[in-house]
Amino acid sequence: MCIRDRQYHERERQFLRQASHELRTPIAVIRSALDVVDQRRRAGNLDFERPLLDIERAENDMRSLVEALLWLARADTGPPEKVRIDLVQEVASVLDDNRHLVADKAVCHSLQIAEGTQLRIEQPYFRIVMNNLIRNAFEHTDAGDVVITYQQSCLSVSNPIADADSTGFGIGVTVIEAIAEKLGWEFTLDISQGRIQACLKLPAYSGG
Repeated sequence: MCIRDRQYHERERQFLRQASHELRTPIAVIRSALDVVDQRRRAGNLDFERPLLDIERAENDMRSLVEALLWLARADTGPPEKVRIDLVQEVASVLDDNRHLVADKAVCHSLQIAEGTQLRIEQPYFRIVMNNLIRNAFEHTDAGDVVITYQQSCLSVSNPIADADSTGFGIGVTVIEAIAEKLGWEFTLDISQGRIQACLKLPAYSGG
């Protein structure tokens, strides 16, 4: 097998690993929404608007995820389009998607981002990164406060950790690093005083 073929197959294997990892959250959202629909149907409650909206959003996320990961797997594609997003709304949506991970834990979250903060950014890839950061923080926090902040173009997610030798990141950090490298973002992890802080340096946006 030539080098080019090996590189192709490695990119294919990496894509499959990343896709299976990333699709866990929207699949969990759909499963949870379907459970709500079933419970309400059995109780004679036909108000399905919220769970159906959750299913629609998860389906949109899955489509964007697959497109984004296919873009990551290809070496010969240009940069994706940037769009303007409301940072508070975007992060709040990702928090909502992952709320099931802390339903039975003494974990709360604090969102310290000024209302009205906007970014012009590659939205599907930003959402993949935020989903990884928040999912990892929720999965590896047994109790305590997960803090999300945005200051001086740096978005950070901080959570307590029980084991100072473990970052709590698996393939998620590989996905984040691949996206950050390809888009020119800066990603760092820091562990100190029993907490891990993941920071994503993003391009500043002044509006317009």
